[in-house]
Amino acid sequence: MDKNYKELLPKWFEEQTKNELVLSNDLDSLVSCAIIKKVKDWKVRYFYDFKNLYKSDKIEGDKDKRVWVD
Repeated sequence: MDKNYKELLPKWFEEQTKNELVLSNDLDSLVSCAIIKKVKDWKVRYFYDFKNLYKSDKIEGDKDKRVWVD
């Protein structure tokens, strides 16, 4: 990858930690989450409709590990 483009990427992209994805209510968010899932193996744990954040009661997430995808 061209070094100039790589420098523009957010830092979480290169981290080796497992983060959790927050999906929004549009198609580009779904496609982006699918790509990140394939590349990084991170799971969608939340859904955000621009008013509320939804999650399963079984999920005990860490706010610092959330990556909001839109």
